[in-house]
Order: sequence, then structure tokens, then C-alpha cells
Amino acid sequence: MSRGGRGGRGGRGGGRGGFGASAMPPMGLTFADIQNLSREATEMYPAMDPLPVLTSYTEEEKRICELQNGFAARLRRSQYYIVESTKSDELPRYSDKYRPSPATQPKLKRKDLHRPFFPPEIFDSYFGLKKKKKS
Repeated sequence: MSRGGRGGRGGRGGGRGGFGASAMPPMGLTFADIQNLSREATEMYPAMDPLPVLTSYTEEEKRICELQNGFAARLRRSQYYIVESTKSDELPRYSDKYRPSPATQPKLKRKDLHRPFFPPEIFDSYFGLKKKKKS
């Protein structure tokens, strides 16, 4: 059962303003004022300078990109790259399958490191060389 005629909210008068008030021009303007305004040409936007055209990559730029990507990939595969472990209370996300897992990363081995380059307390604590005191 339809109420109030064609669409909208009820019939007769069309809501705010009462009976047919929407047919009047806004804020005391007359129809002649509106017609004069629409005949005047207005400037749409200020003139813009032409944008530079993007050229294709040079061989040098391509080589730089290859070197940068290779360097970043080597860092990600190295044993010094730290992989953040996900907390168990977080929900798994779709993008998690693309993150490297700590199991796939190579481990730091004591034989691969030159001991004099590291502070002794860090080197010893990482590899567990300090003997625990017996009480």
C-alpha cells in the first residue's frame, strides 16, 4: 500500500517549507536574477603551466634500481636481518604469509663472527659463554 504519492516523504507540499515552497528561488532572489547570473561567463580555473613529460628510464637508472633491489634482498636474507615475531594474541592477517619467518632466516654462528669487533659482554651473552654462578 503506497502512502503519500510519488516517492519521498509524504505528499502535498513536499516537506520543509510547506506547500510548494521549494519552487521559490533561494534567499529572496527573483527568477530574473538567476537568469542573468547564468548568462555571465565565469573563469573556471586559472591557467596552468604544462607539466613535464616523463621520459623512459636510462640504462644507468635501470642499473641503479637493480643494484638497490639486490642490496635490499641480500640484507633481508642475511643473518643480521631481524624478523619480528608475531604475538600469539594477534589475529592472523593475509599479508603474514609474505613475511619471512624466523625459521627460514640463517642463524648467527660464532665461527662466522670476528670476536674483537664486538663488545665482550654482548658477544658472551648472545652465545651464552658466561658460566652461571653456582649458589
